[in-house]
Amino acid sequence: MYTKKDVQKAKKGNKKALENILQTERTKMYQIAYLYVKNQADALEIVQEAVFKAFISMHTIRDSAQVSAWLKQIVIHAAIDYIRKHRKVTPIIHEQMEAIADKPVDLDQQIDLYNLLDELDEKQKSIIILKYFEGYRDREIAIIIGCPEGTVKSTLHRTLLRLRQKFQKEDCANE
Repeated sequence: MYTKKDVQKAKKGNKKALENILQTERTKMYQIAYLYVKNQADALEIVQEAVFKAFISMHTIRDSAQVSAWLKQIVIHAAIDYIRKHRKVTPIIHEQMEAIADKPVDLDQQIDLYNLLDELDEKQKSIIILKYFEGYRDREIAIIIGCPEGTVKSTLHRTLLRLRQKFQKEDCANE
C-alpha cells in the first residue's frame, strides 16, 4: 500500500516511491488491459506502456487521492491505442476467461457477453469494464474517463439496453 507521502515523493522524481505505487496498482492495471485485449502478452505490453507514461508524467498528478484513477485512465488509453495500432481480434479461450471471471456463469453466455463487449465503442466498453468488472461507482468512472457523471449514467443506460437487446436476439436465435 502507498501513502500520500509516496505520491508526493514520486511527483518529485523518487523512483522508489513510484515503484511502490505501481506495485500496489499493478494487478488492477493488468486486469483492465486484459479485458481490452484478452491476451496475456498484449496486456503486459499495455501495462508496460502505461507504466512508462506514468513515469514520465507523474509530476502532473494533481490530487494525491486520485492516483489509482489516474493510472487506470492511463491504462485505458494505452489499451485503446494498442487496439487501434494492432487492429486484431483475439478469440477468447476458456482458460483466459477463467483468469478474469469472478462469478460462475454459463460458458456459452460468457463467450457471447465478451463478444458483445468487443462490438462496443471505446467509451462504452470502458464504462462497462470499470462499472461491472472493476466495481467503480459512476462518479469514479467519470473521473477516470474524464467526462461528466451524467454522461457516464446515460451512456451506461444506453449501452446496457443495447447489450440486453443483442443478448436476447442471440438467445432467441439459438433456441
